[in-house]
Amino acid sequence: MKSRDLNDVKEKLNSVGWFIPPYVSSSFLDMVAARIAQAQGNFTQDDLEKALSFVYDAERLASMILYRYRHMPVIEQFTETISESVTAHFFGLNHVAVGGLIPVIEGAGRRLAKDRGIKEGGHIKDVFRSFLWQATQKKMLSIGELVRLTRSLIYSSRFCASLKVTFTPPLRHIR
Repeated sequence: MKSRDLNDVKEKLNSVGWFIPPYVSSSFLDMVAARIAQAQGNFTQDDLEKALSFVYDAERLASMILYRYRHMPVIEQFTETISESVTAHFFGLNHVAVGGLIPVIEGAGRRLAKDRGIKEGGHIKDVFRSFLWQATQKKMLSIGELVRLTRSLIYSSRFCASLKVTFTPPLRHIR
């Protein structure tokens, strides 16, 4: 089977601050890339969310939780938290959903680091930097793969930073 070149799709998705999502058919990615191109620079975050809502619908995410995450080493420990974050998302509590997943990313990163003999203490960004360094030293990633991984982390962090979570304290105290 011949592998397919997805560079054009990657460039289109990157142009709107996204990356090639895993477990998605290339024909769907082609359709999203075509929509981005047709919009001629006017493809909005709302447009992207509408397109990706077909990929990350309730049934697909439920399937991932029930049949994939429960059987993945390290991630299986976070299945309940992931499930609750997905539920929060579908209730429209998106900040709660993201807030629930951040400890999952950090916890899974630290456990994977420990399993691989990487120092798991300190700032989580240092843990992920160590992953990247180890991957390049042991030739687990090519330079191209490292660049793609770094870009996806940058786009993901930009997305998280774009969420403007504000806290308004209650006007009266609860007794």
